[in-house]
Amino acid sequence: GFQARLLVPSEVFDAEIMGRYLAHVNLWAAHHNIIWHNERYYYNPLISRLEPIGFDAVPLTPLFSSTSYLDLGQYDDPKVMKAYAQEVKRITQPEYLGEFAASHQIDYTRYYNALVQEFGPDQLQAPWDTSCWVNTCPEIWGIAASLPGT
Repeated sequence: GFQARLLVPSEVFDAEIMGRYLAHVNLWAAHHNIIWHNERYYYNPLISRLEPIGFDAVPLTPLFSSTSYLDLGQYDDPKVMKAYAQEVKRITQPEYLGEFAASHQIDYTRYYNALVQEFGPDQLQAPWDTSCWVNTCPEIWGIAASLPGT
């Protein structure tokens, strides 16, 4: 039904979870995650809807995010887009990014030190370093800035 466009996304997917998932995929430029052969879903029998499972994301990698942001056309549903817009607004706030950095800095530093000689510092930017987002996915900042408060 969904692929033939007989069902709208909120009839197939948990709209709240899908909207939030797409916001994170877009923000982190994790487009490799939504290539058809990398998509994974969990069927939630309690609500009879699919929920996305993040898999093989390769975030913040220009090779896999050649377009600035993903095409949301197939998820054009007011329920999914409302959840998407609210999540974009939330996760682009400096407070969120500060909390995210504080809770992940120790692990990031440990992994960075283990991997930097093999991959180089340009491939291991901290995910809360917004300069890497602006370079990888600049349009998301314009979208987030234009959203009304949630």
